[in-house]
Amino acid sequence: MPETPANTDSPADEYHDDRVAIYDDKDGTRLFSLVNGPWLPKYTRLAKQYGVNAISFYGTNDWTDAECSFLRDFPELQSLSAKLPSLWAEHSLGFLDHVPNLTSLILRGGPRVHWEKVESLKRLRLLKAHLYRVNPRPRPLDFTALHELIELQFDWTKSWSSALHARQLRQISIGVAEWGIPERLVHLDCSGLPALVELTLAPCTRLETVTLYPEARVWKVHINNCPTLRLGALLSEHLERLTIIGKIESDWGEIAKAKYLKVLNIWSTRTVKSAQFIKELPHLEVVRIEGNLPDDEKSYIRAINEKTIERLKKEGEKVGSFLF
Repeated sequence: MPETPANTDSPADEYHDDRVAIYDDKDGTRLFSLVNGPWLPKYTRLAKQYGVNAISFYGTNDWTDAECSFLRDFPELQSLSAKLPSLWAEHSLGFLDHVPNLTSLILRGGPRVHWEKVESLKRLRLLKAHLYRVNPRPRPLDFTALHELIELQFDWTKSWSSALHARQLRQISIGVAEWGIPERLVHLDCSGLPALVELTLAPCTRLETVTLYPEARVWKVHINNCPTLRLGALLSEHLERLTIIGKIESDWGEIAKAKYLKVLNIWSTRTVKSAQFIKELPHLEVVRIEGNLPDDEKSYIRAINEKTIERLKKEGEKVGSFLF
């Protein structure tokens, strides 16, 4: 693929070649994405030329912290996304010392990654840590020291349970590794998260219950592959959007307890034989249920959706962005 000529007069300029793409990402950052191969000196010059403040790259099997030293040229970097090379390679994440001002960090790595360097990123607002944890357990991290952190996604380990006491967290996504030696998660206690508004559980195949802070205003819940889960406290008066993928332990009719629900998605299960409960939810605007429903219930759902689509079109809003 030929290189796109550089023209930095406009902030909207993009650059593309066989290995590199530079563009304005949806979060407002200017992203340098290295698709494959090692970081070359010319990439540093190119990133500087285009005013990059976010970098995404994939490691190779022989990368070390030293080979990530190019990051010292980007001390004001805001966002970093990296896939560490091997599930068994040892990494200290020492390269994080070069980028102390990160507000967003996405890392994928194996069980021999030492994550404690993350604690030094005091401006961090978003952390997605895919541990691929097998053994041994990672060292405990003190998430309560990350006062700016509002969004967290990680694979469950008790060593990181302090995350459930980071009172400023607004969004949390928790899964349980499906291979190796996963830790058992039966009860998730989120009672230490008063600011929580969005919760994702995917997958948590042994999870049975979730406890919330009594006054938490959790308005969005996404559940994927949690077959033993009872919805319980998740069905609060604040819940507006609920997505369930796969079976759950609760009876579907319990969803009627969420009286202010606006968007309901139930996918990848044929166990919904009746959706009569949706008639007890007066605020529903979007309903999508995969199941063997009676014709009258299908018609009722269709009428709800068509009414919403008509309203959104009149208001000039995008229909797709409202569905999730």
